[in-house]
Amino acid sequence: MTSVWEGDQFPVSWRVTSTEGVVDLDGADLELTATPLSGGPAVALECTAVGDVVTHVLTGTLAVGFYGVVLGVTRDGKRVTYPDAKAGSLPLTVKDRP
Repeated sequence: MTSVWEGDQFPVSWRVTSTEGVVDLDGADLELTATPLSGGPAVALECTAVGDVVTHVLTGTLAVGFYGVVLGVTRDGKRVTYPDAKAGSLPLTVKDRP
């Protein structure tokens, strides 16, 4: 689980794996999205990748709430979403500042 404070502006990274092991993201087209678990449209998150690690730089604009984060990877015309549907999305929590 990744937790950040509202307004934070720094990079957050996730290692991308599958049941087959490490996922090489170099050269793939990437689409990182955060979907509010309370409902509502997904938010596109700009990202970069090196090897099997995807990084998004927080801009301080994500609203307080709970999100499910997934990464769509397209290579050679095939799209795969990580984590898979069985594992579910990665949890991201944006907390109110104290």
